[in-house]
Amino acid sequence: MSDVAAEWRQGEIVLLAGVTGSGKSTLGKLLKGLLTPDAGAICFSRDEFEETMPPDALLKLTGWADAQPERQMFAPSVWEEIACGPRWSGLAEEDVRDAVFKAFKLVGLDPESYRDRPPLTLSGGEKRQVAIASIAATPARFYIFDEPAAGLDPSGVATLRDVVWRLAEEAAGVMIITHDPDDFRNLADRIWLMKEGMIISDIPAKEADWGDVYQWLESGGIIE
Repeated sequence: MSDVAAEWRQGEIVLLAGVTGSGKSTLGKLLKGLLTPDAGAICFSRDEFEETMPPDALLKLTGWADAQPERQMFAPSVWEEIACGPRWSGLAEEDVRDAVFKAFKLVGLDPESYRDRPPLTLSGGEKRQVAIASIAATPARFYIFDEPAAGLDPSGVATLRDVVWRLAEEAAGVMIITHDPDDFRNLADRIWLMKEGMIISDIPAKEADWGDVYQWLESGGIIE
């Protein structure tokens, strides 16, 4: 990955699209702080002040939902899984409880039915819902969802869209990493197209020619 330069604002929904192997997840992990760049910097600007963010600071600044949700699940129950993020963020236990109940409601899971179940025993779609609830419960400035619609039925996708919209309404930046932007294009403010480790296009979503975008994706990024 090289020559990546882009700006992502709080309250802004960005679609990061590209074919498999283009570097989307790697860029997402760099922004989350799961990987360290070999060169360059990730900066956070506020009130005319710009701060270079080391990976440990990005871990708290940015929420992350992995493309394979079971890779980030380790708690013995769904309740504890969703509660991990808000507890790690330093919320008081009463606020953790409120955040977990709110997250259950957001993703459409019944807390009484799911709270004590081990996350790794759930179906693929249920694991995805728990991962989305976990990230929604965690206070952050930015949220990254890596291929979040995989394994979800149409109802689950509609719920996910509502979660994304609500996070953005609360002034968080939201990024959707996807090889198929169709489920989220009407929510997006910007679309970044990625190829061979570079962002080759940064387009306001309302100005995008979606026919060209889909053709580019279907061609494997060959058509410029």
